[in-house]
Amino acid sequence: RLLARDQQLDYATDLTFAPFDVSSGRPTPITDAARLAGLDPKAPPPGVMMLPDIAGFRANKLAAPGRTLLGPAQEAWATARLEESVKAGVRWQAIGNQVMMAKVNAPDMASLLPADAKAKIAKAFPPFAQFIELSRFNVPLNLDAWDGYPAARDRFYAAAKAAGARLVVFTGDIHSNWACELTTDDGATRLGVEIVATSITSPGLGDLAQGAGLAPDALTKPLIDANREVIWHDESARGFVVTTFTRDAVTARFREVDTVFDKRFAVREAAALTAERTDAGVGPFRPV
Repeated sequence: RLLARDQQLDYATDLTFAPFDVSSGRPTPITDAARLAGLDPKAPPPGVMMLPDIAGFRANKLAAPGRTLLGPAQEAWATARLEESVKAGVRWQAIGNQVMMAKVNAPDMASLLPADAKAKIAKAFPPFAQFIELSRFNVPLNLDAWDGYPAARDRFYAAAKAAGARLVVFTGDIHSNWACELTTDDGATRLGVEIVATSITSPGLGDLAQGAGLAPDALTKPLIDANREVIWHDESARGFVVTTFTRDAVTARFREVDTVFDKRFAVREAAALTAERTDAGVGPFRPV
């Protein structure tokens, strides 16, 4: 991935600000050349605000059709392996994957988090404090994931659909537990499921929340509510996942430990979800 992918986008450097007319209460980008010529970005007049150009960022950079996460050679290899697997009668196509494939937008943390928590986060981790303000605009949570390469994800999904694959994607990287359904942009077609295992000891977003005086699961429900593909999530636990395949179903059991600081620990099953193989593809995740 690190050798094949295009440069990761960064909100700090790739997202530009543009003047918006806010006099009506609904921000509207100003495109009139004469009006733009008279605007001072550092001192916009009443009714005008400099806001992040999210639409321009999505259209011109994020959704650029040539962007790739795997590179052409690995994309072709993955397509060929999916086709071979399905033609060989394999019931499931399991994918080892480094970064999250599901679509995950940030919830509006700027509105959700109290001022004192935001101040603590700003002191401890300034870049994330800036992202909290940006989260008002329904942007991807992580650009260092398939969300940062949507055209490449669309190509992979198209290859999986054409092959008739039943995808079960195994992912790590984000230091938290997730159970997700992988769908097309309109949500009409489910191409598979994604099982994301938390870290063994490394901290995650829940630890950042806890350090700011919040409950470790403060963002769990907002993340689920903001994202159709996220079925279950635990952002604060450490542990592992036990996954079982049968001919007709895949079941993920999320096992979490109560401490990583002692050789004596207890294990609990935080969630168990199963998805069935169907004639059309893969069914939804359901609790066991």
